[in-house]
Amino acid sequence: MKHSLSRVLALVVTLSISMGSSAMYTGSDLLNWCDEDNEYIFALCSAYIQGAEEGHRLTSMLNKQDSFYCIPEKATHGQTAKVVSKYLKNHPEKLHETAIGLVYLALNGAFPCEDGQ
Repeated sequence: MKHSLSRVLALVVTLSISMGSSAMYTGSDLLNWCDEDNEYIFALCSAYIQGAEEGHRLTSMLNKQDSFYCIPEKATHGQTAKVVSKYLKNHPEKLHETAIGLVYLALNGAFPCEDGQ
C-alpha cells in the first residue's frame, strides 16, 4: 500500500508540474481519471478526492468553521470516488468548472451535515 501510494503521489506531482502552476484541474479531468479502468489512473481520482477531503477538513478546523459536508466514518475512499464520479456524470454542464469545487458540491449533496456537525 505504501509503495502504491508513493507511485500515485509521484504521478500527481509530475502531472502538476507538467500542467504549470496556473492550471487548474477541471471536472472533465477528474471524470476522465474516475472513469479509467487502469488502476493507477483511477488512483489519481481517489487521491485527488482524498486530498480535497483532507484540505477541507484542515481548513474548516483552522478557521473554526462548520464543515461543508460530513462523510460518514465507515465510508470508503472508493465510495467517495463513486459519489463524485456519479455527480460529474449527472452534471455534464459543469465539467468546465474546477474539479475541487465540484468535489465539494458532490460530497455536500451526498453527505450533508446535520445541525451541530
